[in-house]
Amino acid sequence: MIDRLIRILCSVNYVLSVFTADSCKMKTSWKVFVPFGALVALIGILSASLSAVILDAILNGNLLLSPKSQTYPLWKDMTDMLQADFYFFNLTNMEDVRDHGAKPALSQIGPYKFFEQHHKFDIIWNDNGTVTYKQRKVWTHIGGDLEDLVTVINIPFASVGDQVSKLPDLEKVLAAAAIATALPSEKLFVTVKVSEFLFEGYDDPLLDAASKLETVGIKIPGVTSKFGFFYGRNDSWFADGVTNIHTGANGIENLGRIGAVNYTDHSQFFEGNCSQYKGSVDFFPPYLGTRPQEYAFNVDLCRTLELTSTGETEKIYGTSGNVYVQDANLFANSSVNPDNKCYENEEIPSGLFDVSSCRFDAPIFMSQPHFYQADPYYASLLQEGSVEPDQNEHETKFVFEPVSGVPLKVHVRFQVNVQMSQIKALSKFKHLPAGKTYMPVMWADYHMDLQQDFASKLWYLGNLQVIIITVGGLMIGSGILLLVLGFLKYKTTLQQQPNPSYGRVEIVEDNIEEVNKNDDSLTEDEIIQ
Repeated sequence: MIDRLIRILCSVNYVLSVFTADSCKMKTSWKVFVPFGALVALIGILSASLSAVILDAILNGNLLLSPKSQTYPLWKDMTDMLQADFYFFNLTNMEDVRDHGAKPALSQIGPYKFFEQHHKFDIIWNDNGTVTYKQRKVWTHIGGDLEDLVTVINIPFASVGDQVSKLPDLEKVLAAAAIATALPSEKLFVTVKVSEFLFEGYDDPLLDAASKLETVGIKIPGVTSKFGFFYGRNDSWFADGVTNIHTGANGIENLGRIGAVNYTDHSQFFEGNCSQYKGSVDFFPPYLGTRPQEYAFNVDLCRTLELTSTGETEKIYGTSGNVYVQDANLFANSSVNPDNKCYENEEIPSGLFDVSSCRFDAPIFMSQPHFYQADPYYASLLQEGSVEPDQNEHETKFVFEPVSGVPLKVHVRFQVNVQMSQIKALSKFKHLPAGKTYMPVMWADYHMDLQQDFASKLWYLGNLQVIIITVGGLMIGSGILLLVLGFLKYKTTLQQQPNPSYGRVEIVEDNIEEVNKNDDSLTEDEIIQ
Protein backbone atom coordinates (compact mmCIF):
# COMPACT_ATOMS: atom_id res chain seq x y z
CA MET A 1 0.00 0.00 0.00
CA ILE A 2 2.76 2.42 0.93
CA ASP A 3 4.67 1.64 -2.22
CA ARG A 4 1.54 2.27 -4.30
CA LEU A 5 1.08 5.70 -2.70
CA ILE A 6 4.72 6.43 -3.46
CA ARG A 7 4.22 5.60 -7.10
CA ILE A 8 1.08 7.78 -7.36
CA LEU A 9 2.76 10.71 -5.67
CA CYS A 10 5.73 10.52 -7.98
CA SER A 11 3.54 10.45 -11.05
CA VAL A 12 1.49 13.63 -10.21
CA ASN A 13 4.10 15.87 -8.58
CA TYR A 14 6.73 17.17 -10.95
CA VAL A 15 8.88 18.24 -8.03
CA LEU A 16 9.62 14.61 -7.25
CA SER A 17 10.84 13.87 -10.75
CA VAL A 18 14.42 14.77 -9.84
CA PHE A 19 14.31 12.09 -7.24
CA THR A 20 12.74 9.38 -9.40
CA ALA A 21 15.81 7.15 -9.45
CA ASP A 22 15.88 6.84 -5.69
CA SER A 23 12.55 7.88 -4.24
CA CYS A 24 10.19 5.93 -6.44
CA LYS A 25 11.74 2.53 -5.76
CA MET A 26 9.86 0.16 -3.50
CA LYS A 27 12.72 -0.16 -1.08
CA THR A 28 13.38 3.60 -0.64
CA SER A 29 14.63 4.42 2.83
CA TRP A 30 12.55 6.56 5.19
CA LYS A 31 15.67 8.69 5.52
CA VAL A 32 14.91 10.14 2.02
CA PHE A 33 11.23 10.86 2.56
CA VAL A 34 11.49 12.77 5.82
CA PRO A 35 14.00 15.49 4.77
CA PHE A 36 12.65 15.68 1.23
CA GLY A 37 9.08 16.02 2.50
CA ALA A 38 10.13 18.74 4.90
CA LEU A 39 11.93 20.58 2.10
CA VAL A 40 8.94 20.40 -0.29
CA ALA A 41 6.56 21.61 2.42
CA LEU A 42 8.90 24.48 3.34
CA ILE A 43 9.19 25.61 -0.28
CA GLY A 44 5.40 25.47 -0.59
CA ILE A 45 4.90 27.54 2.55
CA LEU A 46 7.41 30.15 1.39
CA SER A 47 5.91 30.29 -2.12
CA ALA A 48 2.35 30.76 -0.87
CA SER A 49 3.27 33.30 1.80
CA LEU A 50 5.53 35.29 -0.54
CA SER A 51 3.21 35.15 -3.57
CA ALA A 52 2.60 38.91 -3.50
CA VAL A 53 6.35 39.59 -3.37
CA ILE A 54 6.98 37.17 -6.24
CA LEU A 55 4.22 38.82 -8.29
CA ASP A 56 5.68 42.28 -7.62
CA ALA A 57 9.07 41.11 -8.80
CA ILE A 58 7.64 39.64 -12.00
CA LEU A 59 5.56 42.75 -12.74
CA ASN A 60 8.56 44.98 -12.17
CA GLY A 61 10.65 42.83 -14.45
CA ASN A 62 8.10 42.81 -17.25
CA LEU A 63 6.27 46.14 -17.07
CA LEU A 64 8.86 48.74 -16.11
CA LEU A 65 9.71 50.83 -19.15
CA SER A 66 13.34 50.58 -20.23
CA PRO A 67 15.29 49.82 -23.43
CA LYS A 68 15.64 46.20 -22.23
CA SER A 69 12.08 45.59 -21.02
CA GLN A 70 9.64 43.33 -22.85
CA THR A 71 7.21 46.22 -23.18
CA TYR A 72 9.70 48.56 -24.85
CA PRO A 73 9.17 47.43 -28.49
CA LEU A 74 5.39 47.66 -28.07
CA TRP A 75 5.68 51.14 -26.56
CA LYS A 76 8.20 52.49 -29.05
CA ASP A 77 6.31 51.47 -32.18
CA MET A 78 2.58 50.90 -31.87
CA THR A 79 1.55 49.42 -35.19
CA ASP A 80 -1.60 47.64 -36.36
CA MET A 81 -3.17 47.95 -32.91
CA LEU A 82 -4.78 51.39 -32.99
CA GLN A 83 -7.57 52.36 -35.35
CA ALA A 84 -9.37 55.65 -35.87
CA ASP A 85 -12.90 55.72 -37.29
CA PHE A 86 -14.24 59.14 -38.36
CA TYR A 87 -17.91 60.04 -38.85
CA PHE A 88 -19.28 63.29 -40.31
CA PHE A 89 -22.53 65.19 -39.78
CA ASN A 90 -23.64 66.27 -43.25
CA LEU A 91 -25.79 69.42 -43.25
CA THR A 92 -28.75 68.68 -45.54
CA ASN A 93 -30.65 72.02 -45.33
CA MET A 94 -27.82 74.52 -45.68
CA GLU A 95 -29.81 77.23 -47.49
CA ASP A 96 -32.68 77.17 -45.00
CA VAL A 97 -30.25 77.53 -42.11
CA ARG A 98 -28.21 80.26 -43.79
CA ASP A 99 -31.07 82.32 -45.18
CA HIS A 100 -34.06 81.61 -42.95
CA GLY A 101 -32.71 80.63 -39.54
CA ALA A 102 -34.01 77.06 -39.73
CA LYS A 103 -32.78 74.43 -37.33
CA PRO A 104 -29.92 72.43 -38.88
CA ALA A 105 -30.85 68.98 -40.20
CA LEU A 106 -27.92 66.59 -40.02
CA SER A 107 -27.29 63.08 -41.32
CA GLN A 108 -24.33 60.95 -40.31
CA ILE A 109 -21.97 59.56 -42.94
CA GLY A 110 -19.05 57.20 -42.41
CA PRO A 111 -17.11 55.57 -40.95
CA TYR A 112 -13.87 56.48 -42.64
CA LYS A 113 -11.32 54.09 -41.20
CA PHE A 114 -7.60 54.56 -40.62
CA PHE A 115 -4.83 52.62 -38.98
CA GLU A 116 -3.09 54.91 -36.54
CA GLN A 117 0.59 54.15 -35.93
CA HIS A 118 2.73 55.75 -33.23
CA HIS A 119 6.50 55.91 -33.60
CA LYS A 120 8.55 57.39 -30.77
CA PHE A 121 11.94 58.95 -31.43
CA ASP A 122 14.53 61.27 -29.84
CA ILE A 123 14.09 59.12 -26.72
CA ILE A 124 15.99 60.33 -23.64
CA TRP A 125 16.12 58.23 -20.45
CA ASN A 126 16.38 60.60 -17.49
CA ASP A 127 17.99 59.93 -14.11
CA ASN A 128 14.78 60.85 -12.26
CA GLY A 129 12.90 57.76 -13.51
CA THR A 130 11.25 59.44 -16.50
CA VAL A 131 11.64 59.24 -20.26
CA THR A 132 11.31 62.15 -22.69
CA TYR A 133 10.39 61.63 -26.33
CA LYS A 134 8.69 62.86 -29.47
CA GLN A 135 5.98 60.84 -31.17
CA ARG A 136 5.27 60.69 -34.87
CA LYS A 137 1.75 59.66 -35.86
CA VAL A 138 0.92 58.04 -39.19
CA TRP A 139 -2.63 57.47 -40.42
CA THR A 140 -3.20 54.90 -43.17
CA HIS A 141 -6.59 54.77 -44.90
CA ILE A 142 -8.24 51.33 -44.77
CA GLY A 143 -11.98 51.91 -45.33
CA GLY A 144 -14.62 54.37 -46.51
CA ASP A 145 -14.62 56.50 -49.69
CA LEU A 146 -12.62 59.65 -49.00
CA GLU A 147 -14.03 61.19 -52.17
CA ASP A 148 -17.44 61.50 -50.47
CA LEU A 149 -18.69 65.09 -50.23
CA VAL A 150 -19.78 66.56 -46.92
CA THR A 151 -21.37 69.95 -46.15
CA VAL A 152 -20.12 71.40 -42.87
CA ILE A 153 -19.65 74.75 -41.21
CA ASN A 154 -16.52 76.62 -42.31
CA ILE A 155 -14.54 76.63 -39.06
CA PRO A 156 -12.13 79.51 -39.92
CA PHE A 157 -15.04 81.80 -40.86
CA ALA A 158 -17.05 80.72 -37.82
CA SER A 159 -14.04 81.71 -35.73
CA VAL A 160 -14.00 85.16 -37.35
CA GLY A 161 -17.69 85.60 -36.58
CA ASP A 162 -17.11 84.57 -32.96
CA GLN A 163 -14.39 87.20 -32.56
CA VAL A 164 -16.57 89.92 -34.11
CA SER A 165 -19.46 89.07 -31.77
CA LYS A 166 -17.26 89.87 -28.74
CA LEU A 167 -16.14 93.31 -29.98
CA PRO A 168 -17.63 96.63 -28.79
CA ASP A 169 -20.26 98.02 -31.13
CA LEU A 170 -18.02 100.54 -32.90
CA GLU A 171 -15.22 98.04 -33.45
CA LYS A 172 -17.79 95.52 -34.57
CA VAL A 173 -18.94 97.84 -37.37
CA LEU A 174 -15.35 98.47 -38.50
CA ALA A 175 -14.54 94.76 -38.48
CA ALA A 176 -17.69 93.95 -40.45
CA ALA A 177 -16.76 96.49 -43.10
CA ALA A 178 -13.22 95.09 -43.38
CA ILE A 179 -14.55 91.55 -43.73
CA ALA A 180 -17.06 92.57 -46.40
CA THR A 181 -14.25 94.25 -48.38
CA ALA A 182 -11.64 91.52 -47.98
CA LEU A 183 -13.96 88.53 -48.25
CA PRO A 184 -16.90 89.35 -50.51
CA SER A 185 -17.40 85.70 -51.53
CA GLU A 186 -16.56 83.97 -48.25
CA LYS A 187 -18.93 81.12 -47.30
CA LEU A 188 -20.08 80.14 -43.82
CA PHE A 189 -20.79 76.60 -45.03
CA VAL A 190 -18.59 74.61 -47.39
CA THR A 191 -18.98 71.38 -49.33
CA VAL A 192 -15.68 69.53 -49.51
CA LYS A 193 -14.30 66.03 -49.86
CA VAL A 194 -13.85 64.02 -46.67
CA SER A 195 -10.15 63.71 -47.49
CA GLU A 196 -9.88 67.51 -47.66
CA PHE A 197 -11.59 68.14 -44.36
CA LEU A 198 -9.44 65.53 -42.60
CA PHE A 199 -5.82 65.56 -43.75
CA GLU A 200 -5.42 67.16 -47.17
CA GLY A 201 -6.96 70.54 -46.37
CA TYR A 202 -8.99 72.83 -48.60
CA ASP A 203 -8.31 76.32 -49.92
CA ASP A 204 -10.21 79.20 -48.38
CA PRO A 205 -10.02 82.92 -49.29
CA LEU A 206 -10.05 83.75 -45.60
CA LEU A 207 -6.56 82.29 -45.16
CA ASP A 208 -5.14 84.59 -47.83
CA ALA A 209 -6.82 87.61 -46.25
CA ALA A 210 -5.51 86.91 -42.75
CA SER A 211 -3.00 89.78 -42.78
CA LYS A 212 -5.66 92.32 -43.80
CA LEU A 213 -8.03 91.22 -41.04
CA GLU A 214 -5.35 91.48 -38.38
CA THR A 215 -5.36 95.27 -38.92
CA VAL A 216 -8.85 95.38 -37.37
CA GLY A 217 -8.01 92.92 -34.58
CA ILE A 218 -9.30 89.74 -36.23
CA LYS A 219 -6.97 86.73 -36.00
CA ILE A 220 -7.35 83.59 -38.06
CA PRO A 221 -6.72 80.52 -35.90
CA GLY A 222 -3.69 78.47 -36.85
CA VAL A 223 -3.15 80.21 -40.19
CA THR A 224 -1.70 77.86 -42.82
CA SER A 225 -1.96 77.59 -46.58
CA LYS A 226 -5.02 75.32 -46.25
CA PHE A 227 -7.53 74.30 -43.62
CA GLY A 228 -8.27 70.72 -42.55
CA PHE A 229 -9.06 69.46 -39.11
CA PHE A 230 -5.91 67.32 -39.12
CA TYR A 231 -4.11 69.22 -41.86
CA GLY A 232 -0.34 68.75 -41.63
CA ARG A 233 -0.57 66.22 -38.78
CA ASN A 234 -0.20 62.99 -40.77
CA ASP A 235 3.35 61.66 -40.42
CA SER A 236 4.30 64.47 -38.05
CA TRP A 237 4.97 64.98 -34.35
CA PHE A 238 4.35 68.66 -33.66
CA ALA A 239 0.73 68.28 -32.48
CA ASP A 240 1.75 66.06 -29.55
CA GLY A 241 4.88 68.04 -28.80
CA VAL A 242 7.63 66.78 -26.51
CA THR A 243 6.26 64.38 -23.91
CA ASN A 244 7.70 63.22 -20.60
CA ILE A 245 6.31 60.23 -18.67
CA HIS A 246 7.33 58.12 -15.68
CA THR A 247 8.92 54.75 -16.41
CA GLY A 248 8.00 53.16 -13.08
CA ALA A 249 11.63 53.04 -11.94
CA ASN A 250 10.75 55.27 -8.98
CA GLY A 251 7.71 53.20 -8.04
CA ILE A 252 5.65 51.02 -10.32
CA GLU A 253 2.55 52.92 -9.17
CA ASN A 254 3.85 55.81 -11.34
CA LEU A 255 4.21 53.76 -14.53
CA GLY A 256 2.99 55.74 -17.55
CA ARG A 257 1.99 58.82 -15.55
CA ILE A 258 2.39 62.11 -17.43
CA GLY A 259 5.28 64.22 -16.23
CA ALA A 260 5.41 67.14 -18.62
CA VAL A 261 4.37 68.33 -22.07
CA ASN A 262 6.74 70.64 -23.92
CA TYR A 263 8.91 70.84 -20.80
CA THR A 264 6.20 72.08 -18.44
CA ASP A 265 4.08 70.16 -15.94
CA HIS A 266 1.02 72.36 -16.34
CA SER A 267 -1.19 73.66 -19.13
CA GLN A 268 -1.04 77.24 -20.34
CA PHE A 269 -4.67 77.07 -21.47
CA PHE A 270 -6.39 76.70 -18.09
CA GLU A 271 -5.91 77.97 -14.57
CA GLY A 272 -5.90 76.45 -11.08
CA ASN A 273 -6.31 72.72 -10.71
CA CYS A 274 -7.43 72.49 -14.34
CA SER A 275 -3.94 73.41 -15.48
CA GLN A 276 -2.25 70.43 -13.81
CA TYR A 277 -1.29 67.49 -16.01
CA LYS A 278 -2.23 64.12 -14.59
CA GLY A 279 -3.14 60.66 -15.76
CA SER A 280 -1.41 58.09 -17.90
CA VAL A 281 -0.13 58.00 -21.45
CA ASP A 282 0.06 54.60 -23.23
CA PHE A 283 0.74 52.58 -20.06
CA PHE A 284 -1.15 52.36 -16.77
CA PRO A 285 0.10 51.25 -13.32
CA PRO A 286 -0.67 47.67 -12.23
CA TYR A 287 -3.17 46.52 -9.59
CA LEU A 288 -5.87 48.63 -11.20
CA GLY A 289 -8.52 46.34 -9.73
CA THR A 290 -8.13 48.14 -6.42
CA ARG A 291 -8.79 51.63 -7.86
CA PRO A 292 -12.34 52.98 -8.40
CA GLN A 293 -11.04 55.71 -10.76
CA GLU A 294 -8.35 55.84 -13.36
CA TYR A 295 -7.03 58.80 -15.36
CA ALA A 296 -5.86 59.07 -18.95
CA PHE A 297 -4.26 62.20 -20.40
CA ASN A 298 -5.58 63.14 -23.86
CA VAL A 299 -3.67 65.63 -25.96
CA ASP A 300 -6.61 66.30 -28.33
CA LEU A 301 -8.87 67.27 -25.42
CA CYS A 302 -6.07 69.25 -23.77
CA ARG A 303 -7.08 67.65 -20.47
CA THR A 304 -7.33 64.44 -18.49
CA LEU A 305 -10.09 61.90 -18.95
CA GLU A 306 -11.52 60.66 -15.65
CA LEU A 307 -12.59 57.03 -15.93
CA THR A 308 -14.90 55.38 -13.41
CA SER A 309 -15.20 51.67 -12.70
CA THR A 310 -18.59 50.19 -13.55
CA GLY A 311 -17.99 47.14 -11.39
CA GLU A 312 -18.47 44.98 -14.49
CA THR A 313 -16.04 42.66 -16.23
CA GLU A 314 -15.58 41.74 -19.87
CA LYS A 315 -13.58 38.92 -21.41
CA ILE A 316 -11.19 39.59 -24.27
CA TYR A 317 -9.84 36.37 -25.82
CA GLY A 318 -10.58 34.58 -22.56
CA THR A 319 -8.82 37.16 -20.38
CA SER A 320 -11.11 38.93 -17.93
CA GLY A 321 -10.87 42.71 -17.60
CA ASN A 322 -12.45 45.43 -15.47
CA VAL A 323 -14.67 47.91 -17.33
CA TYR A 324 -14.13 51.66 -16.89
CA VAL A 325 -16.12 54.40 -18.64
CA GLN A 326 -15.85 58.16 -18.93
CA ASP A 327 -17.19 59.80 -15.80
CA ALA A 328 -20.69 61.15 -16.44
CA ASN A 329 -19.75 64.53 -14.92
CA LEU A 330 -16.53 65.01 -16.87
CA PHE A 331 -18.17 67.58 -19.18
CA ALA A 332 -20.72 68.81 -16.65
CA ASN A 333 -20.91 72.56 -15.98
CA SER A 334 -19.73 74.03 -12.70
CA SER A 335 -23.19 74.04 -11.14
CA VAL A 336 -23.16 70.23 -11.38
CA ASN A 337 -19.41 69.64 -11.03
CA PRO A 338 -17.68 72.55 -9.23
CA ASP A 339 -14.26 71.13 -10.17
CA ASN A 340 -14.94 72.19 -13.78
CA LYS A 341 -15.22 75.88 -12.93
CA CYS A 342 -11.64 76.53 -14.03
CA TYR A 343 -12.38 75.05 -17.47
CA GLU A 344 -15.28 77.43 -18.19
CA ASN A 345 -15.18 80.65 -20.15
CA GLU A 346 -18.92 80.89 -19.55
CA GLU A 347 -21.42 78.53 -18.00
CA ILE A 348 -23.40 76.56 -20.56
CA PRO A 349 -25.64 73.50 -20.12
CA SER A 350 -23.77 70.34 -19.16
CA GLY A 351 -22.31 68.06 -21.79
CA LEU A 352 -19.90 70.29 -23.74
CA PHE A 353 -16.29 71.15 -23.01
CA ASP A 354 -14.90 74.44 -24.32
CA VAL A 355 -11.50 73.75 -25.94
CA SER A 356 -11.25 77.09 -27.74
CA SER A 357 -8.30 78.19 -25.59
CA CYS A 358 -6.16 75.30 -26.88
CA ARG A 359 -7.53 75.49 -30.43
CA PHE A 360 -6.34 78.97 -31.41
CA ASP A 361 -9.49 80.51 -29.87
CA ALA A 362 -11.68 78.88 -32.49
CA PRO A 363 -15.22 78.30 -31.07
CA ILE A 364 -14.77 74.53 -30.78
CA PHE A 365 -16.50 72.47 -28.11
CA MET A 366 -15.97 68.79 -27.40
CA SER A 367 -18.65 66.37 -26.29
CA GLN A 368 -19.43 62.70 -26.41
CA PRO A 369 -20.81 61.59 -29.81
CA HIS A 370 -24.40 62.51 -30.59
CA PHE A 371 -24.49 64.52 -27.34
CA TYR A 372 -24.54 61.32 -25.31
CA GLN A 373 -25.00 62.19 -21.58
CA ALA A 374 -25.35 65.88 -22.53
CA ASP A 375 -28.19 68.20 -21.61
CA PRO A 376 -31.15 67.72 -24.03
CA TYR A 377 -30.84 71.43 -24.78
CA TYR A 378 -28.19 70.77 -27.42
CA ALA A 379 -30.28 68.25 -29.34
CA SER A 380 -33.23 70.65 -29.22
CA LEU A 381 -31.24 73.17 -31.32
CA LEU A 382 -31.22 70.66 -34.20
CA GLN A 383 -33.98 69.06 -36.20
CA GLU A 384 -35.33 65.85 -34.72
CA GLY A 385 -33.32 62.78 -35.71
CA SER A 386 -30.10 64.73 -36.29
CA VAL A 387 -28.48 63.06 -33.28
CA GLU A 388 -29.31 59.67 -31.79
CA PRO A 389 -27.21 59.00 -28.68
CA ASP A 390 -26.51 55.35 -27.90
CA GLN A 391 -24.43 54.06 -25.00
CA ASN A 392 -22.92 51.10 -26.85
CA GLU A 393 -21.89 53.22 -29.83
CA HIS A 394 -20.91 56.52 -28.21
CA GLU A 395 -19.48 55.85 -24.75
CA THR A 396 -15.77 56.13 -23.99
CA LYS A 397 -14.76 52.78 -22.54
CA PHE A 398 -11.63 51.02 -21.28
CA VAL A 399 -11.28 47.35 -20.35
CA PHE A 400 -8.22 46.84 -18.15
CA GLU A 401 -6.58 43.59 -17.07
CA PRO A 402 -6.78 44.30 -13.33
CA VAL A 403 -3.40 42.94 -12.17
CA SER A 404 -1.07 44.29 -14.87
CA GLY A 405 -3.17 47.38 -15.68
CA VAL A 406 -2.74 46.72 -19.41
CA PRO A 407 -5.73 47.86 -21.55
CA LEU A 408 -7.32 44.88 -23.25
CA LYS A 409 -9.79 47.03 -25.19
CA VAL A 410 -10.15 50.78 -25.65
CA HIS A 411 -12.75 53.08 -27.21
CA VAL A 412 -12.05 56.81 -26.85
CA ARG A 413 -14.94 58.65 -28.49
CA PHE A 414 -15.47 62.37 -28.76
CA GLN A 415 -17.33 64.80 -30.99
CA VAL A 416 -16.24 68.14 -32.48
CA ASN A 417 -18.87 70.87 -32.28
CA VAL A 418 -18.61 74.43 -33.58
CA GLN A 419 -20.47 77.30 -31.97
CA MET A 420 -22.51 79.20 -34.57
CA SER A 421 -23.98 82.60 -33.56
CA GLN A 422 -26.38 85.01 -35.17
CA ILE A 423 -24.50 88.30 -35.71
CA LYS A 424 -26.54 91.17 -37.11
CA ALA A 425 -23.45 93.17 -38.12
CA LEU A 426 -22.20 90.46 -40.49
CA SER A 427 -24.26 89.76 -43.59
CA LYS A 428 -23.34 86.05 -43.68
CA PHE A 429 -24.40 85.57 -40.04
CA LYS A 430 -27.45 87.81 -39.62
CA HIS A 431 -30.06 85.27 -40.79
CA LEU A 432 -28.80 82.33 -38.77
CA PRO A 433 -30.91 80.81 -35.96
CA ALA A 434 -31.24 83.23 -33.06
CA GLY A 435 -28.76 82.91 -30.23
CA LYS A 436 -26.08 80.24 -30.30
CA THR A 437 -26.21 76.86 -31.98
CA TYR A 438 -23.65 74.14 -31.31
CA MET A 439 -23.16 72.44 -34.66
CA PRO A 440 -21.87 68.85 -34.61
CA VAL A 441 -19.25 68.52 -37.34
CA MET A 442 -17.64 65.12 -36.85
CA TRP A 443 -16.92 62.49 -34.25
CA ALA A 444 -14.12 59.99 -33.86
CA ASP A 445 -13.76 56.55 -32.33
CA TYR A 446 -10.14 55.81 -31.42
CA HIS A 447 -10.09 52.15 -30.53
CA MET A 448 -7.69 49.36 -29.77
CA ASP A 449 -8.17 45.62 -29.48
CA LEU A 450 -5.20 43.81 -27.98
CA GLN A 451 -3.77 41.00 -30.08
CA GLN A 452 -4.88 37.53 -29.03
CA ASP A 453 -1.41 36.16 -28.22
CA PHE A 454 -0.64 39.12 -25.96
CA ALA A 455 -4.03 38.88 -24.28
CA SER A 456 -3.34 35.20 -23.56
CA LYS A 457 -0.02 36.09 -21.92
CA LEU A 458 -1.83 38.59 -19.73
CA TRP A 459 -4.14 35.81 -18.54
CA TYR A 460 -1.17 34.06 -16.97
CA LEU A 461 0.14 37.31 -15.53
CA GLY A 462 -3.27 38.20 -14.12
CA ASN A 463 -3.68 34.77 -12.53
CA LEU A 464 -0.06 34.37 -11.49
CA GLN A 465 -0.61 34.91 -7.78
CA VAL A 466 -3.42 32.35 -7.72
CA ILE A 467 -1.18 29.94 -9.61
CA ILE A 468 1.69 30.49 -7.16
CA ILE A 469 -0.59 29.96 -4.15
CA THR A 470 -2.14 26.85 -5.73
CA VAL A 471 1.24 25.31 -6.53
CA GLY A 472 2.46 26.25 -3.06
CA GLY A 473 -0.57 24.53 -1.54
CA LEU A 474 0.07 21.40 -3.61
CA MET A 475 3.69 21.38 -2.50
CA ILE A 476 2.66 21.75 1.14
CA GLY A 477 0.24 18.84 0.76
CA SER A 478 2.88 16.77 -1.06
CA GLY A 479 5.45 17.53 1.62
CA ILE A 480 3.09 16.50 4.40
CA LEU A 481 2.23 13.30 2.53
CA LEU A 482 5.90 12.53 2.12
CA LEU A 483 6.45 13.03 5.85
CA VAL A 484 3.57 10.67 6.62
CA LEU A 485 4.92 8.10 4.17
CA GLY A 486 8.37 8.44 5.71
CA PHE A 487 6.91 7.80 9.17
CA LEU A 488 5.02 4.75 7.94
CA LYS A 489 8.14 3.49 6.16
CA TYR A 490 10.16 3.94 9.34
CA LYS A 491 7.57 2.02 11.37
CA THR A 492 7.52 -0.82 8.84
CA THR A 493 11.29 -1.01 8.87
CA LEU A 494 11.31 -1.44 12.64
CA GLN A 495 8.76 -4.23 12.44
CA GLN A 496 10.85 -6.13 9.86
CA GLN A 497 14.09 -6.17 11.93
CA PRO A 498 14.95 -9.66 13.61
CA ASN A 499 14.44 -10.18 17.40
CA PRO A 500 17.76 -11.32 19.15
CA SER A 501 16.05 -13.43 21.91
CA TYR A 502 14.27 -15.69 19.48
CA GLY A 503 17.29 -16.05 17.27
CA ARG A 504 19.39 -17.92 19.93
CA VAL A 505 16.73 -20.58 20.60
CA GLU A 506 16.38 -21.32 16.92
CA ILE A 507 20.14 -21.82 16.62
CA VAL A 508 20.27 -24.22 19.58
CA GLU A 509 17.38 -26.30 18.26
CA ASP A 510 19.00 -26.50 14.88
CA ASN A 511 22.22 -27.70 16.55
CA ILE A 512 20.39 -30.39 18.51
CA GLU A 513 18.80 -31.78 15.38
CA GLU A 514 22.14 -31.81 13.55
CA VAL A 515 23.92 -33.63 16.40
CA ASN A 516 21.18 -36.25 16.71
CA LYS A 517 21.69 -37.06 13.08
CA ASN A 518 25.39 -37.65 13.64
CA ASP A 519 25.41 -39.48 16.98
CA ASP A 520 22.32 -41.03 18.46
CA SER A 521 24.23 -42.37 21.47
CA LEU A 522 24.85 -38.96 23.06
CA THR A 523 22.53 -37.71 25.73
CA GLU A 524 20.79 -34.36 25.51
CA ASP A 525 22.95 -32.94 28.33
CA GLU A 526 26.12 -33.93 26.50
CA ILE A 527 24.98 -32.35 23.33
CA ILE A 528 24.25 -29.09 25.09
CA GLN A 529 27.65 -29.07 26.71
